[in-house]
Amino acid sequence: MIELMKTLCELDGLPGDEGRIRDFIRERVEKYAEEIFTDSVGNLFVFKRGKDRPETRVMYSAHMDEVGAMVTGYTDDGFVKFAFAGGVDRRVVIGKRVRIGDKRIPGVIGIKPIHLTRKAEREGVPKRSDLYIDIGAKNADEAKNTVEKGELIAFDSDAYLMGNDMFKAKAIDDRIGVAVLIKMIESELAYDAWFVFTAQEEIGLRGGRVCAFSIEPEVAVNIDTTRADDLPGVSDNRRGCTPGNGPLIMAYDSTTKYKRRMVDAAIEAAESENIPWKFKLAGAGGTDAGGIHQQRGGILTIGLACPVRYSHTPSCVASVKDFYHMEKLAKAILKTIGGRKNV
Repeated sequence: MIELMKTLCELDGLPGDEGRIRDFIRERVEKYAEEIFTDSVGNLFVFKRGKDRPETRVMYSAHMDEVGAMVTGYTDDGFVKFAFAGGVDRRVVIGKRVRIGDKRIPGVIGIKPIHLTRKAEREGVPKRSDLYIDIGAKNADEAKNTVEKGELIAFDSDAYLMGNDMFKAKAIDDRIGVAVLIKMIESELAYDAWFVFTAQEEIGLRGGRVCAFSIEPEVAVNIDTTRADDLPGVSDNRRGCTPGNGPLIMAYDSTTKYKRRMVDAAIEAAESENIPWKFKLAGAGGTDAGGIHQQRGGILTIGLACPVRYSHTPSCVASVKDFYHMEKLAKAILKTIGGRKNV
């Protein structure tokens, strides 16, 4: 799992440009697949045979894309202007390394140095328009010849283990979901299942809003991440998501209110296999579940989430134990609901 996560997180997959991730997944799982195809949005679909045919048609989903940026223009002296692709916190990107486009042109996100700023500038959060990317170009013409407008920009960040069983990388959101689905496809499953690796989640759940039309599942299990809040300055009564305490079973988020019987089925699965888990009762942010559960006549959906510190930054941090427990829980849910006609 760790080597798989390192590989996935170090690949670049911006919204609408998930090809590197998709190609890696296809090459890795194709020999295990009964059926595999890609739709026009960029979603990758994989059908995996299990030991038995399910009573309920089950679909697992996880999104391939990550947050980043896009080239929007140039300054006269050769710096690159950009807009964010997905929800990125301006406070955390200054000085970070990036790579631009298919050629992976290296650059650094810069801002006017502290020595040239007034007190008011130093005390506020910089505007996105104040930021730029330094690619070492001498002037605007050289910058234009090096990177084109519209090219996507990924954070350049190594993946590695640190401290007490923790993992640091960009794009843990949602490469952990991708990794879990890959591991499930590569293993023996209790029942047949569909697996969908979705595109463009970070810019509006776009792959998730269409994926279920292709395979018409009765039940969907979405695996994603959520923000960890075990941090300095966060009061005890707001600390509910701590890495290392097990995956979260979602009850409610900003795009989905999960049916109680689906939540209960996930809890039953976790407890049947002695898997640690926690509730996430509410919170900001949504996942592909918000798009999936509204498709066709409505699809019963459950959301699982891995707590991640510093999500949507170049340096996300999560617990390795949670990775393995998430994989185990995802398999247990299929075993629990696959044999039931009515969940």
